[in-house]
Parts: sequence; C-alpha cells; structure tokens
Amino acid sequence: MALAGHETTCNTIGSGVYALLRDREQWRRLVRRPNVITNAVEEILRFEGPVLYHRRIAKVYAEIAGEAVPAGSKVLLCFRLGRP
Repeated sequence: MALAGHETTCNTIGSGVYALLRDREQWRRLVRRPNVITNAVEEILRFEGPVLYHRRIAKVYAEIAGEAVPAGSKVLLCFRLGRP
C-alpha cells in the first residue's frame, strides 16, 4: 500500500505540467488566479488522465457497437486522451 497510486500520480503531474506548457495562457491564468487551481487539476485529470487502458472480463453477454462480447471474454478499454 505504500506505493499505491505512485505511478498514476507521477503521470498526472507530468501530463499536467506538459499541458500547461503547451498552453501558456492557461499557465498565466493560474498564476494570476491561484484560487482556480483546484478546478485546473480536475480538468487536467479529465483531459490528460494517467490511465490509458483498463482490462476487464465480461461477466455477461453484451454487444458493443454491434460486436458480440460473450460472457468470459477479455475486453480492453482504451481511453482517448487529450483535447478533441
């Protein structure tokens, strides 16, 4: 438990700093208004989340985008990162 969340936390910090370096106006906004930092962290987690994939096993039969997913199938969920 001592290291739980270590990698995701490091990745989030790195992604957040990189995002702010790419958008200097947002960086300046945070410097001028530190009271919005909490909101900025939430947005960074939303747009630059640290988790790219989740593996799961389907418990029941399902269809995803017209494709059959039988119970017991291994499923890899891929999350799109970054701004659209």
